[in-house]
Amino acid sequence: MKSLISAILISTLFLICSTSAQSLKEASPAEKKILSKPVRVIQSLLDQFGNNDWGEENTDNDDYQLLVPIDYNGSGPIPLSQNFERVYKVRENSKRFNTILKPLYDKVQELNSKYQEEYQAIQSKSAKEQEDFMSKSNPTMDSITTIGNKAEELNEIDVYAYINDDLINGKPINDPDINVRGASLVTKLNHGYYQKDNWTSYFLAFGDWKNIKQNKEFNCYYYNFNKTKTASIQNIVIVITGAPDRMKELMNKIDWSVLNKFLTQ
Repeated sequence: MKSLISAILISTLFLICSTSAQSLKEASPAEKKILSKPVRVIQSLLDQFGNNDWGEENTDNDDYQLLVPIDYNGSGPIPLSQNFERVYKVRENSKRFNTILKPLYDKVQELNSKYQEEYQAIQSKSAKEQEDFMSKSNPTMDSITTIGNKAEELNEIDVYAYINDDLINGKPINDPDINVRGASLVTKLNHGYYQKDNWTSYFLAFGDWKNIKQNKEFNCYYYNFNKTKTASIQNIVIVITGAPDRMKELMNKIDWSVLNKFLTQ
């Protein structure tokens, strides 16, 4: 069922503000000392995204090298290169799968069969009628796309974590149902994150994001880093995209405030 939907849907790439790639080197022992503990805590927080309904598709490597730009001189915010990426999808035959996703997948199959019947029926028509069928919007295919997009979103949660991120996207949320403990700012992006163009994303920002500078053209907020004489962690950003109900549950359930104790500005 999932492969059927994937074959039908068209993905588009959404580009967000980003920094250019840099040549990297292994972090120094002093930098590793600062980074190792928050990295382990971030990974432990992301571990909480899985449960009986949600299975982990891929994970960051617990033993990977901590890399920083080669021109980093050991002072100021450590521009940690890596992000911590996790993908969680609904376990097949789980409670969530059977109650939420299976009815949607079944409906897509039903509509796809209907579309195939419509397609076969038009083959006996004139060339003009066949051309019109293929070129005009088809209600059955439109329904397949709409339901398929919804199913894909409800089936997945993607989460990313960044240390000393220079910007976040979206607009500050105004939702009484969302309470992210310890975050100084939470923004919502309605255009998805990376390839997830049709999904909603949240940026959970920890650090001093009060005096942020907004770029309205690109819908970005830039962080004002402090110049410090030693290596420092001045912010941590968690980005979540995917199933709206699961995102709200995780934002409210997890005690994110533990991240603040690793900020060293």
